[in-house]
Amino acid sequence: MLELVMEGERKKCIAENDDMYWLRAIDYKGIMVGRKFSRYNEAEAREMAKKYWTNPAFLYVEVFYMNDRKLNVLYHGYRQ
Repeated sequence: MLELVMEGERKKCIAENDDMYWLRAIDYKGIMVGRKFSRYNEAEAREMAKKYWTNPAFLYVEVFYMNDRKLNVLYHGYRQ
């Protein structure tokens, strides 16, 4: 289920192709948190993803972006 939701977010990123890092985090209640970071703030995007991931309430955390018309995953965490 969580993977299907995240796949939808990846498709939005591909469609917008806005040169941003997309952070998405889903908690155990199914609530998604979304943030975008400038391509100049990779370190900030990684740090924020780590903060969400170290919070045990979040089950799925991912940072992705578009580069040369290809989706790239910068950070991925999934709890079962």
